[in-house]
Amino acid sequence: ADHGARPLPMKVVIIGKGQVGRALAAAFRKRDIAYRSFSYRVGLPKRIPQCDLLLLCIRDAQLAGAAATLAQAKLPAGLIVAHVAGALGPEVLAPLAPHCQGLAQMHPYCSILSTGHAQAFRGVPFLVTGHASALSVIRRLLSRLRAHAVVVRRVDRAAYHLSAALLANGAVALLSKAEQLLETAGVPARFRPRAILRRFIPTS
Repeated sequence: ADHGARPLPMKVVIIGKGQVGRALAAAFRKRDIAYRSFSYRVGLPKRIPQCDLLLLCIRDAQLAGAAATLAQAKLPAGLIVAHVAGALGPEVLAPLAPHCQGLAQMHPYCSILSTGHAQAFRGVPFLVTGHASALSVIRRLLSRLRAHAVVVRRVDRAAYHLSAALLANGAVALLSKAEQLLETAGVPARFRPRAILRRFIPTS
């Protein structure tokens, strides 16, 4: 936990325990952000606990159905609902608009490895789009994670999603995995890939 900071006066419910959901939950624990998480494999919980932010960390193809189902449920007053998909905007959650305070997209532009390790998200940019009422809540959350909220009004989602997919599935993920394996193997840090690359690639 982040013992140097007070708990954030915000409660978050995470739906989905995939890579992103687990990574965010680990980061919330580290930063003293109160949260509860539920697996989506068994469907949505019958009742959404009292919270300020409902975060849908599920597959893109599941978002519309989840929004339609949640629109029939009793939701906490003043709720913000957001998803973490990169290819879809907040409009996929449109059925919830009459039932909550605001809708948003909150997509981490980074590679998330399925290793089970906590990911701090420090310094990671998040693409944030949505209602003004939702943006302030998400900004506070990302500030606590020491991440960067990149708020945009319009975005070419096809181009953005392709860029994010290349990052997630390409050299960055392989490099991170190689680093972890070398650390486990006991190889000194100065001989690991990042240290070697710094000799050839300018960082200024």
